[in-house]
Amino acid sequence: MPKTTFAGHALHPQFVAGPLSLFPMALFFDFLHAVTRDDAHARAAFTTLAAGYANALAAAASGLGDYVEIKDADAKQTATTHLLLNIGVMALTGASLWRRMRSRSDGLAVALNAAGNGLMMISAWYGGELVYRHGVRVSGREEMAEASEVKVPGDAASAGVLENIGRLAPPPPESG
Repeated sequence: MPKTTFAGHALHPQFVAGPLSLFPMALFFDFLHAVTRDDAHARAAFTTLAAGYANALAAAASGLGDYVEIKDADAKQTATTHLLLNIGVMALTGASLWRRMRSRSDGLAVALNAAGNGLMMISAWYGGELVYRHGVRVSGREEMAEASEVKVPGDAASAGVLENIGRLAPPPPESG
């Protein structure tokens, strides 16, 4: 399975921002619902959780492409822990979504969401270990250098646009 990229960058970290932000936001809406009893907050929690779940599926697919290419035993063990924790996150979040589809938002749905958020934070730490300690998908590192690459449609054009945006930033101040 090839590693996945978009505009020359690993796709997995681009997708993980969704669940890392949307799952806690759904928990925030759950809190607002508990305090105000306003059903709009319960609907917002459900919608936010569903959007995060869809994004998490994309993160999982792109992460799996990276996972199968990891050869280093220590990095693979860390990646396996990250993978198993994320399966738990998806199970807890999926159960929370299923419960909400049946009876809106209740204490169990919120507890499942909270547990999923906790597990996700632990899993994110392991994801950081993969990047910062093992150098997985870090440019210039040999890990996964031999893996084939699948570029999403519009990859080259997107890379050009993103590089041009970076050139618009002012230069850093000169030190001295």
